[in-house]
Amino acid sequence: MNVMTKREETLDSSPKPVKSAFRAIEILEYFAARQKGATITEIAAALDYPQSSTSMLVGSLETMGYLTFSEKDHLFRPTLRVMLLGAWQHEAFFAKNSFVTDMKTLAMRTKAGVMVGLRQGIHVRFILSLLPSLKTNALWFPPGVLRPVCRSAAGKVLLANERDEDIERIALCRERGGG
Repeated sequence: MNVMTKREETLDSSPKPVKSAFRAIEILEYFAARQKGATITEIAAALDYPQSSTSMLVGSLETMGYLTFSEKDHLFRPTLRVMLLGAWQHEAFFAKNSFVTDMKTLAMRTKAGVMVGLRQGIHVRFILSLLPSLKTNALWFPPGVLRPVCRSAAGKVLLANERDEDIERIALCRERGGG
């Protein structure tokens, strides 16, 4: 049984959406309904998409930092970046002390940029970045930017719990210009 309802049942007489955009959002909604990781085959079957299209869309969402792939169990999962898309809405409606509010407070108190990054292979992808003000010279990377994991403070923090052998492999891969 599919987790999602049929697309035809959810559309009204509104203008037809762009197919690839519609499908990308449906993939994210699929994960919200499923609430666990999934393979490309599972996603394609549940949403009744061609496997090749699903593979391309999931690959694009992974490249952009919205999905991550686990080598351990071979499943894709949404990243924190997906949750943070609407964090400002949550803050406006539900919470005085939210994650984003705490980041803003930290930025104001330290007069420094505050960023959240996720490791993506040998890179860090910044998914949320806040400045204390627009008139600051603080270091800042806009959301979506990739930086080498071994050459950024955020990357070094993300590598802190990795084994030395894995860190060395990542550093060597980066030096050789890999992935």
